[in-house]
Amino acid sequence: MESITLYYRDGRSDKVYQTSIEPKQSGFVVNFAYGRRGSTMNTGTKTQSPVSFEEAKKIHSKRELKK
Repeated sequence: MESITLYYRDGRSDKVYQTSIEPKQSGFVVNFAYGRRGSTMNTGTKTQSPVSFEEAKKIHSKRELKK
């Protein structure tokens, strides 16, 4: 649905951070993945259970502001 991908490169550091809003059951969840570009990403969720799209958008936007 909606996603953000951020990249950070400085010297030997080359990292990526992704968040996305995805439909689940009767609502939406905000999932994330981060790690070194090209390697296995660490994953998780910012929402333990489905929330409304408006709430998911607020959570997702907070990630965007922390670039």
